[in-house]
Amino acid sequence: MTVLLHDHLARAAESRPDATALTLGDERLGYGEVAVLSDRLAAALAAHGVQPGDRVGLLVPKQPAAIVAMHAVLECGAAYVPLVSESPAPRLARIVASADLRLLLTVPAAADRLDELAALLPLPVVASVDEGAV
Repeated sequence: MTVLLHDHLARAAESRPDATALTLGDERLGYGEVAVLSDRLAAALAAHGVQPGDRVGLLVPKQPAAIVAMHAVLECGAAYVPLVSESPAPRLARIVASADLRLLLTVPAAADRLDELAALLPLPVVASVDEGAV
């Protein structure tokens, strides 16, 4: 039987929902909360047409929202392509172009990076992690 990464999250959320799953500074998320947020974001991604086998770019800083986004993409059966916002725009543009992304998932704080990318190439559909209320 194959057990996938997001299956482990679901099991942990069931057995110990209040146990700490993620921390960053003062921010703390329990397994149950991570599961709810990733489920909600996965539903939003599916509404945007993300299907198994698709690739979703993640232009999300290293924060709990990034982990939630990773799990949401995996729940859709898609693959995530991490994009480091500190990378030069031409490098990010090459990655976006070669990855053939169905969707680019980001946060409002990355708006400047999106503008830089849009100046270099046509972007795929862009959605916000906030759609999952992370």
